[in-house]
Amino acid sequence: MFVAKDRLLRDSADARRSLASAESFAVSATFGQTPTYATHPRVSPRREVVIPRPEGRGICFSCAREPIAPLVFSNLRARFFSQKPQPTHNHSDAHSSIHTQNITAIFPATSALPARSSAPERKSSPLFSTACALFRKNTGGTPPNSRLSLDSQYYSLPFSRLGLGLRRPRAHSRSCNLPRKLSLALLSALLLALAGCANQGGPIVAAAQTIQVGTDLAVEQVFNRHLEADPRSLDPTLAVEVPSMIVLQDVFEGLVTAGIDGDTVPGMATAWETSADGKTWTFHLRKDARWSNGEPLTARDFVYTFRRLVDPTTASEYAQALAPVENAMEIAAGKTPAEKLGVESVDLQTLVIHLRAPTPYLLALLTNVYLSPVYEPAVKQWGNAWTQPSHMISNGPFVLSERVLSEHITLLKNPHYWDASHVRLSKVNYLVIGDFTESTNRYLTGDLDWTDRIPASDLDRLKQVVGSQVVLAPNFTTAYYAFNLTKPPFAGNPKLRLALSMAVDREIFAKYVRRGLGVPAYNLMPPLPGYDPAVPEWAKLSADDRHALARKLYQEAGYSESHPLETVITYPSGGADVRRQMEALSAMWQTNLGAKVQIYNVEFKVLLEAKLQRQPLFYWDAWSGDYLDPFTFLQLFTTGNDMNYGGYSNSQYNALVDQASNTNDVAKRMQLFHQAESILNEDAPFVPTYFWVSAHLVKPYVKGWQANLMDRNLSRYVYILAHQES
Repeated sequence: MFVAKDRLLRDSADARRSLASAESFAVSATFGQTPTYATHPRVSPRREVVIPRPEGRGICFSCAREPIAPLVFSNLRARFFSQKPQPTHNHSDAHSSIHTQNITAIFPATSALPARSSAPERKSSPLFSTACALFRKNTGGTPPNSRLSLDSQYYSLPFSRLGLGLRRPRAHSRSCNLPRKLSLALLSALLLALAGCANQGGPIVAAAQTIQVGTDLAVEQVFNRHLEADPRSLDPTLAVEVPSMIVLQDVFEGLVTAGIDGDTVPGMATAWETSADGKTWTFHLRKDARWSNGEPLTARDFVYTFRRLVDPTTASEYAQALAPVENAMEIAAGKTPAEKLGVESVDLQTLVIHLRAPTPYLLALLTNVYLSPVYEPAVKQWGNAWTQPSHMISNGPFVLSERVLSEHITLLKNPHYWDASHVRLSKVNYLVIGDFTESTNRYLTGDLDWTDRIPASDLDRLKQVVGSQVVLAPNFTTAYYAFNLTKPPFAGNPKLRLALSMAVDREIFAKYVRRGLGVPAYNLMPPLPGYDPAVPEWAKLSADDRHALARKLYQEAGYSESHPLETVITYPSGGADVRRQMEALSAMWQTNLGAKVQIYNVEFKVLLEAKLQRQPLFYWDAWSGDYLDPFTFLQLFTTGNDMNYGGYSNSQYNALVDQASNTNDVAKRMQLFHQAESILNEDAPFVPTYFWVSAHLVKPYVKGWQANLMDRNLSRYVYILAHQES
């Protein structure tokens, strides 16, 4: 499933309190001239404030297709306003390109501008000064005369401490103008400074509360959870990304489900057996299984759901999940009617699944929410609107009570759930917060009992403040940067792709930027007992030798210092922490190759839709395994897979993955998967960067959960102990 990093919403408690009641928002032009105004043809009656920017590019709020939000500027250096105002851009080509030489912000037409302040001019970036100081301290030398044009202090750090709903919907089109010969020592210093600057004054503004926990259950069993992004869909058949999965696993339940430790346990089925050849599975459903409206749930509901999943008119990206089932792929391709799917209901409580080959991971696969049953009458009556709270009928421990897009989702206990007597929570509140600094502040002030993420730059400080409430654990997820292999410059150019992969200093990245919230990754598959990962030979080289090989491949691919690669990498916003990671990678490519890789920020949903249309050339991606088997990762890059967004295709690779998925010999399967992964390493359709580390903040009174490799934490098992906060 997809890992979501959503909106770049930086927040400050002080600013929120001072601006929450304001009817209008202000721009403080600290130095230089007053910003110019221009009528914005697409968002009238608002007006546009255009502030010239001497370097880089900006994009207007409207063209970015993002919600309009206030923006507060403060402590900007003099040269930021040294140019004359540029004319507003033309919207005749709206949504088609980035508008140059401007930063734009839209405010209500009633906005008033305050008088300009007179803060002293800043002569140079403290980020670069800090890096140079570290370089001198560590090497005793003087860094080369290089300029880091990330503008990290002026675009990242002050902004992260300002504003009500401060966001940057424009493109982050900045490159690192570092010469290729800049030493690894300076690069390390730069990255250390980049990661450390976030702690200068720090965006975490809330103080932790003192909590006294009792032994009895709390009178109010309400669980307030953080959700890092708004779910793309609450239709189990259409859900693909982690936020959707997290909510849906509380609302729906399949034949089997995840236990408190993440292992497979009975769900709607009480028992099952398989044939001697492993190709026929029979599931026996609970007689007391009910939908949330009290109607019986039967085997026919699963037949309908599985057929709907592979039906090409449904357009589910998870249709290939049923590839082991007879005729599934033929149906998905439109060659066979859905009624031919190898799933049948022998009677109301007996479901039989016919497989085309033995599938060792079938039970683990069936725990995923996209194979949970959906209520046919609701789908047929309401169409796409059946997922609205007033229309949804589900079968899980909770029911959908309320949903406010991009704000919150409320679930209530389902009295018709078969195991309702053991569900202690009466309500689950999911608060959608895309900025991890804001979610951390909300946790520290008591608004949240659980967070999905922790900002890497604040990890050490949070350990000191809340101690054991910081929970870290290995995660079956890989973060990588994928190439679009259907378009230049990456199509048909594996040497260029390999050069970019070799140029990434993963150990430095994991240590100084991710702060330990990631393990360096040189291959696709995360560590898995019983599987020998295919790590490329170049990963064993020293940094200098690896960089030299990368530059050789870079030159053979047709690029050089005089003819550098110029491209853009697209990533989903998630706060200053995420942006620093992208800036660090851009710096590595500039330093080690001379490649000019600009970073471009969009909403997670926007990136997901763009990938579906095969639009981004180079983009952030991550995959959380749906079950503990290499196939969940390696099937992503088979030809024709709906989630093979980069268009990678290799017949030898396809054959190996297919052969592995059709054998019941565990040792042989793992060997075939290893060979297939080796081909991926040679073809380099992506740049693996790190294996995920789960990082949660959890209140000490939240019980009934356990860290697990799949990071599945169902609210069904959670309960709240009596506690007092002060």
